[in-house]
Amino acid sequence: MIKGSEDTRYTFPIGVIRVLETKLLTKSHYDRLLAVSGENEIMPALHDTTYGQFRDLAFEDVLEKVLEDRFQFLSRYCIDPEIIELILLPKRIHNLKVEFKGKIREEDYQDLLYEVEVGEIEGITDIIAQFLETKDPFFLDTGLDRLELTTSIRLSCRFPFLKNYYELKADLYNIASLIRLKRLGVGRKTALMVLIPSSFDPEHLALLLEQEFDAIKDFFARTPYHAVVAQGIDYLEKKNSFLRLERLIDEELLRYMRKTRRFVFGVEPIFGYYTFLESETTRLRRIYIGKRHRLPIEDIRESLPDVY
Repeated sequence: MIKGSEDTRYTFPIGVIRVLETKLLTKSHYDRLLAVSGENEIMPALHDTTYGQFRDLAFEDVLEKVLEDRFQFLSRYCIDPEIIELILLPKRIHNLKVEFKGKIREEDYQDLLYEVEVGEIEGITDIIAQFLETKDPFFLDTGLDRLELTTSIRLSCRFPFLKNYYELKADLYNIASLIRLKRLGVGRKTALMVLIPSSFDPEHLALLLEQEFDAIKDFFARTPYHAVVAQGIDYLEKKNSFLRLERLIDEELLRYMRKTRRFVFGVEPIFGYYTFLESETTRLRRIYIGKRHRLPIEDIRESLPDVY
């Protein structure tokens, strides 16, 4: 197993993190939430959790308040600036997507922005130039997704455990992209604009688009991702949905990050806790949306990673 940085300067915040980890939601909490009849019953069902203290706020504000409080703690004790950049990068990328889509549609999406400055991101100029040339939101989204992953791998290079996490994320991004592109019936040229270098050569992956789904499953059969690919494709062909694929990918990432709970020193436990907290708020948001739109409980449950 790849070890953490073992930086003893994080001894105190790790002690606090170990207490906060006991307050993360468990499977029984999610079962309770899935059983409620509507979205308005979600906050009362969370009365005995961290979220209960903010129950007078709007649901989305509650999630943001909890994340912001924990981020402030992390910022106070984190002495490695790359870690803060890694946490903020997805929000910066999100803001770029929102701003450009707002310009395309001539709409004001300011309420969808995070309170984070975009700043300079190496490689962003080429993506913007391509977007302005093509005016295609698809290439903007995929270009920014690629940039987020490659930037994350670069930022994490001093931390082998985290670098391995983002390389795992790059593999899973390529797998999800390959299956989606195959379903859409796009060709090799478009695929090479979406896929990124990882454990798999994008050229080899792009060639798989000319094959059937069974050939894609065979290609990954001897890799650590065989179950993700096989189950994801089987569910897609049966239900015409990417829900299981997305859930299995989330589970792979969380299962890897869960290893930080065994680390005694280093910044990794702090990063790991915040990763689980973000996943928790994402799950709560999915339940809220599912209840609001009266989706079947089985579909909502299918979207929730079963790793705690």
